[in-house]
Amino acid sequence: MIPMLNKNYFGEIDNVVLEEYNSGYPSKYLSEIELLKQIISSPARYHHIGSTAVPGMFSKPVIDIAIELEFFPLSQIIIDQLQITGYIFWDKNPANDHQFLFKNLPRTHHLHLYPMNSQQVIDKITFRDILISNYAIRQEYQDLKIRLAAKYPNDREKYTINKTYWIKSVLQKG
Repeated sequence: MIPMLNKNYFGEIDNVVLEEYNSGYPSKYLSEIELLKQIISSPARYHHIGSTAVPGMFSKPVIDIAIELEFFPLSQIIIDQLQITGYIFWDKNPANDHQFLFKNLPRTHHLHLYPMNSQQVIDKITFRDILISNYAIRQEYQDLKIRLAAKYPNDREKYTINKTYWIKSVLQKG
């Protein structure tokens, strides 16, 4: 039997492939930040989030970057400049409290843009820091991700939605 290929809005095949932690992730993050700072001139705070920010964590090989912007949302001019560097803007994003772009197909970077002091960014940083500091929670999360990747190998959306429930429960426990 041929597996079903679930294509997303961008025509990208939404396979969920987890890889072992790569010690090059921090330098890829820092390199991308240097590029982004040349394009995004307004005051901003940059954060490496997601599993590639957690040493030892299995992850999709995508560098997640959260940016808190003093002037939100980004202008179309800056979005156009980001697109020149390979970013794709998700203009159908249903949320008005953040913007999302990703780089390349297959994806190499996710760019999450929020207003300064957004609760979403605070939660993402808090969760990252919990994973870094608490081995038991990190292992439980990694096990969950492996199970979900096996259950939804061709559906990134279902994989992500099911992780989100668990992440919210961890954040509620504090």
